[in-house]
Amino acid sequence: MNFQQAIESGFKKFATFNGRASRSEHNYFFLFNIIVSVLTIIVHPMLNSVIMLLFLLPSYAMIARRFHDINKSGWNYFWMLTIIGIFPVLYWIFFKEGDNDSNDYGDNPLKDNLDD
Repeated sequence: MNFQQAIESGFKKFATFNGRASRSEHNYFFLFNIIVSVLTIIVHPMLNSVIMLLFLLPSYAMIARRFHDINKSGWNYFWMLTIIGIFPVLYWIFFKEGDNDSNDYGDNPLKDNLDD
């Protein structure tokens, strides 16, 4: 999945906590959030607060779908609230490769790209 597809998917499924999101989809959407945040801080810091509030629900939905891609519940994100839990959560959402086949949460979102 490329950068533009990831952004489109993130906003089309802005409140969808079902299904799966590939690692590239999550990471590109996260990168887009960072770029928008930096630009809005430069333009107007108050605008940044509003924009980040608008990105909150799509970001949490994307994280839940990312956890589903590695066959884990989206509730595992709450391990971030513990100091020791930060490290596995960051590894799971940014670096761990998703399941190649179907899992408990659905089909592989990159299946079409893997068959090529």
